[in-house]
Amino acid sequence: MMRDLKPYLLGLVLWLALPAAPAAAHPHAWIDLKSTVLLDAQGRAVAVVEEWLFDELYSVFVTEELGKAGAKDPAALLGLARRNLGNLREYDYFTQVRVDDAKVAVAEALDVATQMRDGRLWLRFTVPLAAPAVVGGRRFAYSIFDPTYFIAMGHLENSPVQVSGRDDCKATVRPADPDEEDVTLAAALDRKATADVSLGLAFAEWVDVSCP
Repeated sequence: MMRDLKPYLLGLVLWLALPAAPAAAHPHAWIDLKSTVLLDAQGRAVAVVEEWLFDELYSVFVTEELGKAGAKDPAALLGLARRNLGNLREYDYFTQVRVDDAKVAVAEALDVATQMRDGRLWLRFTVPLAAPAVVGGRRFAYSIFDPTYFIAMGHLENSPVQVSGRDDCKATVRPADPDEEDVTLAAALDRKATADVSLGLAFAEWVDVSCP
């Protein structure tokens, strides 16, 4: 597991320690994603707006510290979200942006919002790029993934990625394509295994954004 046991992942650690939890291969939790790429007036990418919808069981443990009343308290949920995002800052909020295969730095998350939706924790925030990135004529791509692969993260099929700022740009989700060695490694890991912080990248999907 990542060092310091970041609060979002702490709930997962507690769940995996429960005797009733099934000893299945990774992943152990799921997050449904939605995302929108924001372009400025010059057509440059400036941010990615992300929505995370946690699975029901994981949502219980993520919000456990708030108690029954706190999980229904918007202010308490927002405080939890801000604390947890602050702890994910050093991991770029599980977001990797690349232009022509070069990694692009991201800045501090903005516009945080959260609520419970039918028993599932919903979280929305904006990840700004440290500097605007040219998209037209470049290979612009990003991925949202847990590097340890304890949490599976993927875009919903019925909710395509949006590009805001230009009507002639297109975003395409590229499914993960792990090799046989990575698949074998993931299947062999049990609940108590120490996470490999590079395994998640092998199972990460990517969003390719193209503009004329």
